Amino acid sequence: MEVYRYRLQFEDYLFYATTERGKVFETGWFIHNYALTYALGLAVCEYRHSSQKPRYREQLSPVNQAGLYFTPATVLPVTRYRITQFNTMGETFGLGREKSSGYPTWGYAKLFRPRRQGRVIENQGKAISPDNATGYLICRDSLSQGVNDLRDTYKNEQLNLFPTQYLRLGKFTAKVKMSLTLAQSVTIVQQTRSLTGLLNWADLANKPQRFDLIASALPTRLIESAYFTPACALIQAEFSQEPTRVYLPTDMAYLGES
Repeated sequence: MEVYRYRLQFEDYLFYATTERGKVFETGWFIHNYALTYALGLAVCEYRHSSQKPRYREQLSPVNQAGLYFTPATVLPVTRYRITQFNTMGETFGLGREKSSGYPTWGYAKLFRPRRQGRVIENQGKAISPDNATGYLICRDSLSQGVNDLRDTYKNEQLNLFPTQYLRLGKFTAKVKMSLTLAQSVTIVQQTRSLTGLLNWADLANKPQRFDLIASALPTRLIESAYFTPACALIQAEFSQEPTRVYLPTDMAYLGES
């Protein structure tokens, strides 16, 4: 088994319509793992859809069979929001002349700001990483084996996951830089503890007894501060130059597939 920590750096304004209140659209404080999996090309869908019915189970099943799983990304406190306004007046192709309202009808979008190039953020004299969000990639065997299995399934020799690569996320296809760091040691332990980071409720075969629910997380519910009791099997991962150990559930898969 291999475990990677992935880091996301926003190179552009990132926007998801997580919450819609009238003409106010807000981006939630997370990156859903399904959105990330599709953006990386690991789950494949048709370019044109005849209906709006999702097919997550069918399209994410090959990723489960390849033994790859991304956890949702937690947006870090150094990330900042920006509120922009846009005109929501309707457009018509009719030739009739209508009475002008005299003013535009503004809508507002709350989105993530990109990191500033060359900017050094300091906290008590220490430089802070310019990363905007972070999460974990769990590989049942190895990353190379999982990617090779997906290449064979999709018959796509161009499919790959690199230590550093760029992808597009959000409604405006914002440019995002992703970096992967391999854990130096991975072991399975039996413990009762509270886990840090975000988890996808639908992807857990063993549900936690206590947790905090993330509001407006779609298409599936996200949770944090999950507490598992009694003792259950957990992945314990250690990363170089990081004193804190990471604990993750062992039984995670897209939509809970075994």
